[in-house]
Amino acid sequence: MASTGVASGKVSQEWQDYLLSTESVLSEYTVGGCKILTTDKRIMLLKGFPKSFIEIKYDELLSIEHYTEIFWDKFLKSIVLAGLAFYIYRMFTTRDLATVVQNIIMTYLPEVEGIVPVDTLIMLAVLVLGAMSLIDLLGFLYSTIGYLKFSRKNRPSIKLHSTFTPTVRNIIKEVENQISGMEEGVPVSLAPPTEKKVQETERRVESSVESIYKQLKTQLSDVKKSSIVLISMESQQHTEAVSSVLKVFVNDMKMGGIYVSVSKPYEQITKAMELAKVRSSNLFFIDCISHMAGKLPDKAENAVFIENPSSLEEISLYIDKLMVRIPEPKFILLDSLSSLLIYNNERSVEEFTHLVINKMRLENVGGIIVSIKQKEAEALTNTLIPMCDREIVL
Repeated sequence: MASTGVASGKVSQEWQDYLLSTESVLSEYTVGGCKILTTDKRIMLLKGFPKSFIEIKYDELLSIEHYTEIFWDKFLKSIVLAGLAFYIYRMFTTRDLATVVQNIIMTYLPEVEGIVPVDTLIMLAVLVLGAMSLIDLLGFLYSTIGYLKFSRKNRPSIKLHSTFTPTVRNIIKEVENQISGMEEGVPVSLAPPTEKKVQETERRVESSVESIYKQLKTQLSDVKKSSIVLISMESQQHTEAVSSVLKVFVNDMKMGGIYVSVSKPYEQITKAMELAKVRSSNLFFIDCISHMAGKLPDKAENAVFIENPSSLEEISLYIDKLMVRIPEPKFILLDSLSSLLIYNNERSVEEFTHLVINKMRLENVGGIIVSIKQKEAEALTNTLIPMCDREIVL
């Protein structure tokens, strides 16, 4: 690959052979022993061992996030094994255990009596249990470090072990800005966009929203305000499609609601709503992204911020608290199943979604469940279809 004189001069020598003449370098990072270079077109990763180069283009990136999956089962197993090892050792020092083992051998295996060293076997069992306890404890401690995860379309995710450092926060913020620019149909350059480009982008978004809005308005014309709707869409339609759904429910059906977002931060959502001319005065937001990305807005009276998208119980509690503040008719929008699956296992997401749907039914509240078309979400989406009143595929 050809390298550029300008771009190559800004980075380490090892990146020279990978840079294209048409791309501009943004930043260079090191995370978990892996070197990362971001440009205006892609992300590049260089691993030292085993030696490898990985390229991720922004249009194939589903999401980037840092999450911590703590293995509490390993911690509990470590405690149990350590306790068992200590108990056996105490029994051994009082000679009670040696006597028991000797009696068992004499009763059931008399032919090996005197051949098998009882004391050695007991100490070996103590050492094995102690080693297993230590291995599980190390596994638990290692799990607390966390991962920086790049989720890709139709390809395996890439995970890098790292704590949630300022470097990781900067990577997430920079990559999300690039993805946001790609979704809006314009590349994110290093220079701020001109007023003309901003106006062109706004016109394109408004046109796209209007097209999807007309389609959704027709499909939702006979839907009751207490109905639960499952909407499947392509990832590139997401922003405009969700804005269009809100336009139908908020502007046309005169409903208030709770927007649970696991895919986009509050500021991006409200900006998209503003472009789509969606009224937000009667909407409350449960934002599960901003806190994790380290970019909370200065002021957001109608939003709460969850620390981690895996805190499903906390999300459920806030839904209950906010629901009483919204006058009827009202709805809950869950955005999206695909994003929830990034931070939680499928069973947890299924149980959580069933719980939310049951809340909707009991409270006579409308519902919108968004799902991005992905293989990972197919099975879950299929289990939810019978529970919903309408399925719409965009």
